Amino acid sequence: MVYKEKNGIGPVVKKASSIFIAFVLLLPASSDGETEIFGRARLEGAWETTSGTVQKNEQNIDVEIKSYLGEHISVKAFLRGLYETELEEDIHSEGDVRELYIDYSGDNFKARLGRQQVVWGKTDGLKLLDLINPQDFREFILDDFIDSRIPLWMVRGDIYVGDDTLQLLIIPDYRPNDIARSGDRFEPAYLKSIRALPLIHAEEEEPGGTLADREYGIRYSGFARGWDYTLNYFHSWEDNPLFFRETIGGNPAIVRRYKESDMYGGSFSNAFGSFVIRGESAYNRGRYFSTADPLDADGQVKKDEVRGAIGIDYTKGDWLISGQVFESYIRDYDDGIVFDEASTTLSLLVNVKFLNEMLELKLLDIYGTKDKDNLARLSAVYSLTDRWKVHLGGAVFSGPDDSFLGQFDEADRAELEITCNY
Repeated sequence: MVYKEKNGIGPVVKKASSIFIAFVLLLPASSDGETEIFGRARLEGAWETTSGTVQKNEQNIDVEIKSYLGEHISVKAFLRGLYETELEEDIHSEGDVRELYIDYSGDNFKARLGRQQVVWGKTDGLKLLDLINPQDFREFILDDFIDSRIPLWMVRGDIYVGDDTLQLLIIPDYRPNDIARSGDRFEPAYLKSIRALPLIHAEEEEPGGTLADREYGIRYSGFARGWDYTLNYFHSWEDNPLFFRETIGGNPAIVRRYKESDMYGGSFSNAFGSFVIRGESAYNRGRYFSTADPLDADGQVKKDEVRGAIGIDYTKGDWLISGQVFESYIRDYDDGIVFDEASTTLSLLVNVKFLNEMLELKLLDIYGTKDKDNLARLSAVYSLTDRWKVHLGGAVFSGPDDSFLGQFDEADRAELEITCNY
């Protein structure tokens, strides 16, 4: 439920306002009901440090409404009006329903129906189990996860078994990742090469819209002997379309296709004084990987992939220091696959608060051990008042041009964000 235009924000504001008014007016009457309304206005800007080019110029207004309709039912809407000037001075505006769902709570269960986000993983910087919602990659991995997740229409059920929870998801709404367009700053190198091929480019119809194309997931979360743990399963369509070599009308072509896969995973965590040990793992069965092997018929091979992460968090007063190790491994590897058979990525997070938590400083560094590519993110957030915050930050990329992080070596940027909560 997104409305877009190219010239002016007026119609978008009217449509977003209509959604807001309709939501409030259509709330069922309830003598003991209660409605809460929260809002936020935010200005975000980013400039490349080498050229001064504007990388991001975005203004948005969020309105969050939650209404309690008696003891068991509540309704929530999270609406966003956005206006931005992208690279190449392309004006873009939209009214987006980020969340719109109804909750029903019983004694041993809760059911949620509507557009929503579901978070399974909790790793810093990179995702492992957090695969339920697709992601907006137009800013690569620089945008906050809560903003970059693309909400989906789904049915969610949580069944409580003592202190444990069984969660069930049914998702008839498919949306792919939002990838940077041709010529944008964060266009991935592999997409540049594919888009530049002088071939016919075609795309099959996206999945979704029918129960036969639904995605679904199951997660069991529990607690045993001091350890929190989850067991996860997710059947889904790949969020990134795959590019197959084919022949159309006797001419070579590149066809975007959508394939299904299964993820089996789990997580664990435990606290030992000031330390927390946590980890996640995922076994992705039946994933497709691009291959440069000229003898391969369609340019894609189907393999299983194992991914894992372990982290240690240390908290002391207003300090948080966290280190993570990510590992990935492609089983039954073929030499032509364009990704490495195995890779290791390290991350370090340092977060500290000063002045009675009015000032927060943060460093997040992500480092690939094989290619020696790196992303360093620095930020300082100062609370001017209870409502107003100013965020100053920056992102620095380094590494070989063909590496995951180094491909954006020229995209280093300085960031400014001003937020008002109301």
